[in-house]
Amino acid sequence: MTKFVDLAALSMSGSLVPSVPTELGVKYNPPKLTIIYHFENKSNEQFYHDINLDTQFLQQNSAEEVVSYLYVSQAYYLNPKQVKRTQLLRLVGLIQDNIKKAHSTNRKNFLERKRFLNYDRQHPPSTPEET
Repeated sequence: MTKFVDLAALSMSGSLVPSVPTELGVKYNPPKLTIIYHFENKSNEQFYHDINLDTQFLQQNSAEEVVSYLYVSQAYYLNPKQVKRTQLLRLVGLIQDNIKKAHSTNRKNFLERKRFLNYDRQHPPSTPEET
C-alpha cells in the first residue's frame, strides 16, 4: 500500500529518517514526477511523493538545468547515489518532449482553424438566389 507522508510533521517530531526511492513515475498533464520510496528501516511500507513541474520552467531550461534544480530542491528524495542522473535526465527529457509535441500540435490546429476561417470569409456560402 502506498501512502502520502507529511515531511514537515516528521521533521518537527525528530523522526525523519532517510528515504530509499524504489520507483520513479512520470505524468505528462500536468507535468510531474512521482517518487515511490520507503524509509531506510521500514522496507515493507511504501510512500509516494509528487514533484509538480512548472511547464514554463521546463520550456525555458535544458534538461540538465532542470535535473540540477531537482537534485537541490528535492534532496531528501533524490539522492544522487540512489537516483542516477541519467535516469532523471531521461524522464525530464520525456516530459519536455511531450510538452513540445503538445505545443506544436496546438499551434498546428490553431493554424488549420485560422486558414479555415479565412477561407470562409473569402468564399461565403452561395445562396439559392445567386444560382
